[in-house]
Amino acid sequence: MGTRPAEQHIDLTLNPGAVLTYFPEQTIPFAHAVFRQRMTVRLGNEAFVFLGDILAPGRTARHETFAYREYDSHLRVETLDGEIRLFNRMRLQPPQAPLSRLGLMEDYDYLGMFYALPGSDAIDPSLADRLHDTLAPCPDLLGSASTLPHGGLAVRVLGRHHTPVRQALFGQPAAALRI
Repeated sequence: MGTRPAEQHIDLTLNPGAVLTYFPEQTIPFAHAVFRQRMTVRLGNEAFVFLGDILAPGRTARHETFAYREYDSHLRVETLDGEIRLFNRMRLQPPQAPLSRLGLMEDYDYLGMFYALPGSDAIDPSLADRLHDTLAPCPDLLGSASTLPHGGLAVRVLGRHHTPVRQALFGQPAAALRI
């Protein structure tokens, strides 16, 4: 990778009534990597987007746990007329701020995120409570769900292994999603 960062730019527009599910494979940063990701989603009236992402600690089989230099992610979801529904920025720099510190990753290795965002109608707010209650007893996971101001839903999960995080966020083993 040299001295230049790897960059990914995703810009999506959902027409009225469209539905998009975007669950890429986990992001696995290599040692010394700098990865910058920018994603913008524009929602038409009655459109719906489901977004998910999992950040791995690195190539653990090569003993590259949190050996990357930077992971910088910007996520913006807005309506077609520019009303922001979600803005999430996460910048992790393990060499400068060890992720094992209290309040960051602590003793977890994987970070999973899931968002459900409607273009107009709100999601039932009790769903966040039900998801929180479902995540609470899961061994080796720490997670919760919350409603967003414009009727969306956000779920964050920390885990020690990829598969339980993926199952907690997406409800089935990773291989089943690719069939």
